Amino acid sequence: MSYEKAYKISLIFFLMIILVAVFVTPQVEGYGDSVASVAILALSAHWIIHNVIAFKFGQIDIKGFMVNRTKNPKSFGLILFSKGLFSTLFIYLVLR
Repeated sequence: MSYEKAYKISLIFFLMIILVAVFVTPQVEGYGDSVASVAILALSAHWIIHNVIAFKFGQIDIKGFMVNRTKNPKSFGLILFSKGLFSTLFIYLVLR
């Protein structure tokens, strides 16, 4: 499986979670926060899975720029660390 295929499968999976939350959540006043929470948690989980995929394949795509672990190890590590930090922070802020 290629990097792009693994990334697209992960993205589609987490988008499906968000869509299920949108359609399953009652359309009543006050439930909008739960849909937003599910969306942020799904997006944060996607970022963590994206880090795992990037680490496995040794490359990460950020806004159309491919960063390889062999060519730019410091940039690669910084990107993985920052995405992991922000996704963990978002998960913490939603769940607290």
